[in-house]
Amino acid sequence: ELTFEGIKRDIPSVSKRWREDVEFGRQRMNGINPMMIKKYKKMDAFPVTDEMLAGLLPDGETIDSLMQKNKLFFVDYHHFSTMKPPAENHYVVPFALFLSKGSDLLPIAIQLGQDPKEFPVFTPKVDKGLWQLCKWFVCSADAAIHECVIHLLSTHFIMETFYVAAMRSMAPTHPLMQLLKAHFWFTIAIDHSARSSLIIPEGQLPSLFSMGYEGMVDMVGHFTKEFDFDHYVVPKDLERRGVDGMPGNHYAADAKDLWFIIETYVTSMVNDIYESDEDVAGDVELANCFKDIKSRTTWKNMPTAEDGTLKTRNDLIRMVTIIINTVSGRHAADNNGQFDLLGFIPNCPPKMHCAVPKNLETVWSDAELAAILPPYDDAVTQISFFHAVSFPCDDANRLGNYKPSF
Repeated sequence: ELTFEGIKRDIPSVSKRWREDVEFGRQRMNGINPMMIKKYKKMDAFPVTDEMLAGLLPDGETIDSLMQKNKLFFVDYHHFSTMKPPAENHYVVPFALFLSKGSDLLPIAIQLGQDPKEFPVFTPKVDKGLWQLCKWFVCSADAAIHECVIHLLSTHFIMETFYVAAMRSMAPTHPLMQLLKAHFWFTIAIDHSARSSLIIPEGQLPSLFSMGYEGMVDMVGHFTKEFDFDHYVVPKDLERRGVDGMPGNHYAADAKDLWFIIETYVTSMVNDIYESDEDVAGDVELANCFKDIKSRTTWKNMPTAEDGTLKTRNDLIRMVTIIINTVSGRHAADNNGQFDLLGFIPNCPPKMHCAVPKNLETVWSDAELAAILPPYDDAVTQISFFHAVSFPCDDANRLGNYKPSF
């Protein structure tokens, strides 16, 4: 049991299974960052062969045969390639390959860099301590992109722009303003706190991850310029990544169901407010809101016209569904389980305190692994931080239940 200023929390249950390959795979599907896993395709940068995987694939199967059966999946963190972390930090841009077996996802290959000439492919056949170290490096990269991009940028900062633009352009009594307001409870305050105290050179968040402050700024800036709104549309995103119907991927199934529930709700609301496409196009406040956003961003595939305005009810339904789904269901998936997975450090040390392994024959003991985990003060910071950001609010509302004060 852990106590934070009088608040008691159980030690995360992942403490009982963090070493297991099945758990490592489960977290790629159903952990706090389920957005990276996708159907495997062969790449020169990750040259995995049948010979490397001998004894790890089902009898009679090859990489090609398993690809045809949609049984191979992978994660790729090439997004880190342009980052410039502090020189003293150990920082990797890994690949990891997984075999779908029933409802489990088993890691079968890890490469800790994008250059196969420099970084070998590790498999579960190496020393178990070395294999654990490889998994830690993947977890470290995954946690960094989760916190900076999947969570902070995607569900906080980008979504905040819509609420700010709405407050600039729409009357408080506008029906859409009322609908949006209910889903942005405390967002502005939380984001301001993040920008002013957490995401600063000496802040907690940059200190936790190997990329450091400059790397974090670079990563967020890179994604901001290239952000694609199709990734917000759950059915499109699942299809793009090839994980729709993936066995054991409960996030994908639940996210898809929730998307259609929200879309149905938003459709009803929009059709009550606007009787026709002409009513949408003629709403000056709505037009000013989205023109404001379009003039300040370079995001791709927003469901708006060239001038930034919304011309049809269907476009407005798509846009409002994206916003509500992202700040509610998706944010909950990205945020609320952080303490459960990152609050137990051996499950995911965000900053690695050792050089990247490049020798397949290396042996790592438990004592050597323990020695590279974060030191005490850093560990306290990590545990406390993820307790704070994932602790439920006292006045949180269930989706669709809004207080009269809204």
